[in-house]
Amino acid sequence: MAKPTLFLQLLGAITITPNPAAPGVKGLQTAVNDVAMWAEITCGLALVGSIVALAAGHAFQLRHATEGGKLGVIWSLVAAFLVGIATALINAALAL
Repeated sequence: MAKPTLFLQLLGAITITPNPAAPGVKGLQTAVNDVAMWAEITCGLALVGSIVALAAGHAFQLRHATEGGKLGVIWSLVAAFLVGIATALINAALAL
């Protein structure tokens, strides 16, 4: 087997430990929370708009609006779920 290169030996010696008291972390945390909040609001508005399109498409017999409304409902729910679960996934990854 080949001997590891110096780069790989140095890479193995590097450890990363997050420091929550580092400068700027609180501002970064606030920015991330704000982005997540606006993403959830956007997903909620997309859900309402998709439900309106679904209902209007069904009422006026517009097949394309109905299909678009169904897809919009599904994708807005998936996006809201992913934004909501992102914190748990990141915390689980940091705990490894």
